[in-house]
Amino acid sequence: TGTTALAACCVCGGGRGGVTPPATGAPTADVALSLKDDDGRTVRAASGSIGDGYATYPAEEELSVTVVGDDCELTWTAFDVEEHETCGYDAVEVLVGAEVRGRFCGGDLPPRMRLEGSTGFTIVLTSDAAVQGSGFAVDFVCGTTLPPTPVPTTTTPQPTVPTPQPTTATPPPPTPRPATPVPLTPAPATPAPTTDVVLNLKDDDGRTVTTATSGTITDGYATYPSEQDLSVTVVGDDCELTWTAFDVEEHETCDYDAVEVLVGTEVRGRFCGGDLPP
Repeated sequence: TGTTALAACCVCGGGRGGVTPPATGAPTADVALSLKDDDGRTVRAASGSIGDGYATYPAEEELSVTVVGDDCELTWTAFDVEEHETCGYDAVEVLVGAEVRGRFCGGDLPPRMRLEGSTGFTIVLTSDAAVQGSGFAVDFVCGTTLPPTPVPTTTTPQPTVPTPQPTTATPPPPTPRPATPVPLTPAPATPAPTTDVVLNLKDDDGRTVTTATSGTITDGYATYPSEQDLSVTVVGDDCELTWTAFDVEEHETCDYDAVEVLVGTEVRGRFCGGDLPP
């Protein structure tokens, strides 16, 4: 590993072209998805299954599929991914936005996962150049199933007995009091965009910044640590990145250490070595 990992400047503006739009339309049930045929696809679904789609998944791949749905629950039905103590070779990840909710490898079924408070999830399979397994299969159900509508019961009408009316006069209704006006609460002010924001992966890992129009992102270490997966997200329009420093462990396909630039779940760049990325 090098002594200085990365530093990049970003400037954002224009249309919202940098954010992947969510799937639209009514959710469908019993959707069957595979990473082989549906890599990079986003589906709005109420239930279904996801598998890798291969007898043996391929080497040196990063495949993903995204499901849009509320409070989804995942139940794994098959799992065989190259074993490693920290899943540093091959792995299956469950992401909610940019947050990694689970990273799994080996031959045991992962635990059932309830993604409460989420509006969707992404399954990502990554593999290196060495050993591959038979892959995985997982079922999912999203949202709350409504109970069946009760069937109305038929009742026999009963004869009505006339009620004797009182002979005393009904007192006049009380005079209504004038309504007390309710003060209007002003709407909260929209945060003003900020410029020259300074972020680093050491202190801001997992953070999402929504008001920045320019700034700098670094790893924040003199020498970045081993066995880490650190990230920071900037929400902005048509951002441009200019790299000012870069020193990440060299490898022909960046399989050891790497810096990735993602738009949604799409990998726009994966870099390593000592040269500044474009």
